[in-house]
Order: sequence, then structure tokens, then C-alpha cells
Amino acid sequence: MRNTTIYIGDIMKLKQLFIAPAVILTLLSATQNSWAENYHQFEVAGNYTDMNSDGGMETSGYAGGALAYLNPVSTKNYPYAESQFLSREPYVAAILGHIDMKLLSEDIGGNVYMLGGGYFSQNFPIFAEIMYGKSDLDGEINSNKLDYSVVTKQVNIGVYFNKLTAAKISYNKSNYEVSSASNSEEGDTDQYQLFFKKIVKASKSSFFNVEAIAGYEKDSDGDVDRQLGLLTDYYPNQSLGFGFGVRVIKGDSESSEGKDIVLRAKKFITPSFSIGLTFDKFLADNGDSDSQNVQIDGEFRF
Repeated sequence: MRNTTIYIGDIMKLKQLFIAPAVILTLLSATQNSWAENYHQFEVAGNYTDMNSDGGMETSGYAGGALAYLNPVSTKNYPYAESQFLSREPYVAAILGHIDMKLLSEDIGGNVYMLGGGYFSQNFPIFAEIMYGKSDLDGEINSNKLDYSVVTKQVNIGVYFNKLTAAKISYNKSNYEVSSASNSEEGDTDQYQLFFKKIVKASKSSFFNVEAIAGYEKDSDGDVDRQLGLLTDYYPNQSLGFGFGVRVIKGDSESSEGKDIVLRAKKFITPSFSIGLTFDKFLADNGDSDSQNVQIDGEFRF
């Protein structure tokens, strides 16, 4: 029988599913009127995620959210998927999700909540974003009731060098607590990341998106992880995109060391409705902690 404390490292992987900047920054959208062909001001989105790990963890979850801009956002002449980055409009966003996780024969589940927003201006290059997220999970392990909660706060500060190029620094603070009748543990994680993003015009109607990331993470036990990553998307036209990315993680935590490979695609069936698919494969250096994650997205904007 596994002790409750052994599960804590597995559970912490859940924050990669929903408590992440990408959740807010990739909210999706769609509509049916001619005005939305070039402009929209509201976005709603939903996704379903399924993750499996060689360590015996199986996770599925779904999330839905809404995002509102202060002013209409234009998608004219550029890929629809990059409208938020290019528009530089202030926004607010809210997300609600649910997670079901199975660790060997034990089941744990609960809800995830997130609120966030960003200040942007077309006349000023500096921007800022802030996010607050909370997840509450419960279940039963070895006949003991388990409660798990994590609170995440994130701040991003960035600058646009021109319309198509920007960089930002991100700080993320996560506090977690895992408790049962026989055991209790608290901890926290500090994460610092540097992002760079550039959109390159390849032809009159095709584009490349290039993103680079460097990260540093330290937990309350003193373990440190470092990461470097590069991702690129190719848009042959405004409505279709294919992406490929690689991230290398090194540090004190053996289970998190390895390479993360991402394949993704997004298709706007109309200028306001899209579907997306992401496949994420983690190849652990120790060979015992490989995992794969598949996510399906649906988008609607108006």
C-alpha cells in the first residue's frame, strides 16, 4: 500500500493542466454576423484534456471560460489565432474547470477556478497581466479521506518592441496543501520565466509565429528546475495553423527532468469559430516518468 505522501508529487503535476498562463492567453472564439468577420470583443472557449503517465496516474478534465476586451479586436490581414497578441487591447477573463484523476486504484477529483486580466495599449509599449487561480480536490486513498488545494498567483510584465515582436517576464507563486487523517503537508513553488514572441510574415498570406522561453523554478524543499523551450507555428493562411515545440527541463527533481515535445493544430472554420488539437509528450530522462497529454479545444467569438 502506498503512503499518502507518495502521491503529492503526482498531484502537483495537475497545475500544468489548468493553472497555467496558456489557459487565459489561449481562450478561443466565434460568431455568425459580418461584423465579426474582422472584429470581435468577446470570446468563450471550452476544452477537454486527457493525460496518462507511466507512473500510474490518469487524469481527465474539462474547462470553460470567457474573455472580454475593452475595445473591439481586429483580425484583418493576420492569422485569426494571433488576434489577442496583435490587438494590444485590455481584457478580463474567467475560467471554471473540473479534474478527475486516478492514481492506481484511487480516485481524486475537484474544481479549478481562475480570474485574470491584462492592461495593454496600442500607444504604449509596456503591458501587464495578473492572474489568480485556485483548485480544490478531494478523494480517498488507503481508506483515508484526502483533501488537496493549491492557490496560484501570477504577474506578467512585458514590452512590445514593434507590432509583431514582444517579450515578458513572468512570476508565478503556488501554495499547496495536502491533508488526510494520517498525514498533512504544505509547500510552495516560485517560478520565474522569460518569454519572447515574434510573428514573421513569410508571404502575402502566410506567417510564422516563433516563441522562446527560459524558466527557473524552486520549491519549498529547495529543489530547483530549469527549462529552455522553443515553439513555432506555421500559418499558411489566416484560418489554419500547425505548431511544433520542444522544451528541455533539467534540475534536482529526477521525475521532472526530460524533454517535452508539443504538436498542435488549429483551424478556424469561419473567422469566428475554430477547433484545435494539441498533443504533448514528455520523455523523462529516467525513463520511468513518461507522460502524454491530449487536448481538444472549441472556440467561439463575437
